[in-house]
Amino acid sequence: MSKMQYRPEIDGIRAIAVLSVVIFHSGLGILKGGFLGVDLFFVISGYLITRILISDLESGTFSIITFYERRIRRIMPALFVMLALSFIAAWYLMSPIHMEGLSRSMVAVATFTSNILFWQESGYFDTASELRPLLHTWSLAVEEQFYIFFPLFLMIAWRFGRKVTLSLLVLAFVISLALAQWGIENKPVAAFYLMPTRAWELLVGAFAAFAALHMEKRQIVPALLVRNLLSGIGLAAVGTSILLFDSKTAIPSFPALLPTIGTALLILFATQGTMVNRLLRIKILVGIGLISYSAYLFHQPLLAFARYRSLHELSSTVSIFLCVSTFLWAYLSWRYIEQPFRNRKLIVRKVVFPLGAAATAMLIVSGVWNIRNDGANANNDTKIASASTYDACHFHHQAIKLSMDYCKASLDYDKYYVLIGDSHAMVYFVELKKTLADEGYGLIAFTKDTLYPIAGTYREGMPDNESRMAFLDSAYDFVTHDAHVEGVFIAARWAAHIEGGAFQRPDGLMDDHPFSHTRIAQRADADTTQQSDLLTYSANFLAKVAQKRPVTLFGPVPEVGVDVPRALLLDQSLLNYPVAWYDNREKNVLELFRMARDESPNISVVNVRDVFCKNAAGVCIQEQNGQSLYLDDDHLSLTGAKLVMSRITKQLEEKHKLSQAEPGRTMTKVSKSQGS
Repeated sequence: MSKMQYRPEIDGIRAIAVLSVVIFHSGLGILKGGFLGVDLFFVISGYLITRILISDLESGTFSIITFYERRIRRIMPALFVMLALSFIAAWYLMSPIHMEGLSRSMVAVATFTSNILFWQESGYFDTASELRPLLHTWSLAVEEQFYIFFPLFLMIAWRFGRKVTLSLLVLAFVISLALAQWGIENKPVAAFYLMPTRAWELLVGAFAAFAALHMEKRQIVPALLVRNLLSGIGLAAVGTSILLFDSKTAIPSFPALLPTIGTALLILFATQGTMVNRLLRIKILVGIGLISYSAYLFHQPLLAFARYRSLHELSSTVSIFLCVSTFLWAYLSWRYIEQPFRNRKLIVRKVVFPLGAAATAMLIVSGVWNIRNDGANANNDTKIASASTYDACHFHHQAIKLSMDYCKASLDYDKYYVLIGDSHAMVYFVELKKTLADEGYGLIAFTKDTLYPIAGTYREGMPDNESRMAFLDSAYDFVTHDAHVEGVFIAARWAAHIEGGAFQRPDGLMDDHPFSHTRIAQRADADTTQQSDLLTYSANFLAKVAQKRPVTLFGPVPEVGVDVPRALLLDQSLLNYPVAWYDNREKNVLELFRMARDESPNISVVNVRDVFCKNAAGVCIQEQNGQSLYLDDDHLSLTGAKLVMSRITKQLEEKHKLSQAEPGRTMTKVSKSQGS
């Protein structure tokens, strides 16, 4: 079989893919479906790799060593240079907490497991995607994981013939696509990042390779009219997807068939003589396609570091400049890194594997060292490094089906407290568990990202409201009926739930966490729940729980509206804002607490306001002695959580004294300043 001939039009398709991705990530808002460029790359990769493998198998020249040598030459040099440059840039540009995150990413990228890392880290605490320099490497990890198994599968299946091989691939395609569809409905983040739910897109390219080779072998050349029609349909499918799809489109499920099959049609039928072929062979498109891999590698770090160093949105001028810079970096990388390493005379086989292994080891060692040193870098003197630990029973937003069985099985005390709430509750877990252990109590947490901790309510637009409501019903049933439960702590980002929106500062800055309105489920007019009704309902619910067990509410943590570690590094004048901002934001929350305490004397409040906002300067603090009290713009760091724990300790000590004086008394006496 003849060797695969170079087809400039495929580089034209690559150009469409990489331009779509770069423009999408630039934030210019032009191509809302630009993220589909990755899906196009998957199809192209599946096509090219499968053609090479089948050609080698049919000619009897297949070698697994040769295959991986090609992959190393193609993927690793430019990737490792990008990683090294990103590490150096992060050393000078990032705070230690974010430097540590980049180091974790770097280790994962070097081992082609970054998609798994980003899936696991994809929670409410997660650094915003546009600030993560290495987030885009998830797609490379998917490809490399696929190519661990695919060549071995072909090598074995080929012995049983082409039909058996194709049948097995069709079965794998159906399973992968079905899994993707199920995943989008049940575990959407896992479905987006993981290889099993993305494999079908690479297999679309593989099927295109089988079809192309079959047509070449049988000398089947469709009529020009047919090729024009099918390639035109392919281009329309790709273009329509990129222009009309958006972040709400369920990818990689059934809708992704449109751009992926469209790409396959382009590969198969945009051949010489067609109008689409002439379009894709435009020199500038072919040139961009040639450097598309390096452009993909460098675009995200450039954009992410620029955004990191600005606490405001990038202007259109800056975004365009960064996009142009991406392709300048890409050309240099292609010319001086990619090309030399693909030259077998310049870089011989015997040094390829040792060089790859050495570079991998160096990156892993550097990343692990930095992680163990808490993100040590040029900005270490700002003392920004902080960390928070999740309990095993904290459910991220991608966990749609929730089970409490494991959480209940983790009890190891005769008496324990229960922590219920969202990620603002979870930040207290580590320190609260220590504090309670000193008093002889255990702690169990039932928390989920963005969960309003009042049973019988739901948030508009959430895909898992039924399971959230069932989860809360089960949690409170456990609290009120298990004899070992001593009391319940409840914490949340109260104002965001009650107000139905993020914190917007009077100076115009605001965080970018989307929040929808909270509604009462059983009301006939649930979709138009009034705020006053929500407050009354919530207060009454808390009072009912308090009839069974003491309830301790954590007062609202001051929201900041700007990432605190970055502000410490870039502009500290944005921190420590007036107390009036806090009081205005939290007025309805404080009213809820007042109403709840009026309903039941068995409800206490941890006065968080006085921890952060009671000072002579009349400001709410977000740092102390240069140490960040926050992980981001609204979640406390361990340092911040420890300050709040001093309040809990006082209440526990007071309870202990009361129980000694009057057996049977519970912790009900509280500070009256918050919520009054």
